[in-house]
Amino acid sequence: MVSVSTETAEQTEQRLRRVIAQADLVVHDGVWCFEEFPSDQPPAPSSSRTASAPMEATVATAAS
Repeated sequence: MVSVSTETAEQTEQRLRRVIAQADLVVHDGVWCFEEFPSDQPPAPSSSRTASAPMEATVATAAS
């Protein structure tokens, strides 16, 4: 299901700036990247693509 926002561009920017201001950024060692795949062609599982592999950054927010 797709959700369409009724926010203006300015409202979206204000909301995202509030979230970023409240976020704690943790950068983990290593080199990481984001790979996008078509939803009908997911990548084959591999040890480098498991949930146990660290992510590039973890962002925790007090409120969203």
